[in-house]
Amino acid sequence: MITKEGKQIGYDYLILAPGIQLDWHKVKGLPEAIGHDVVCNNYASEYVNSTWENIQQSTGGNAIFT
Repeated sequence: MITKEGKQIGYDYLILAPGIQLDWHKVKGLPEAIGHDVVCNNYASEYVNSTWENIQQSTGGNAIFT
């Protein structure tokens, strides 16, 4: 692969992650819960601040990001 600046980058494997489809409506109650209490989302810009606030206020335990 050659970058826009002309630098050549070699690789053994190329993995592309073109995007995500947000189907929150497929999980009962999720559309209403997103952005409230500790229900967070990093894939929609309107909710990232809520995620960051929850991380900062955490005092321990486990967080699950999928």
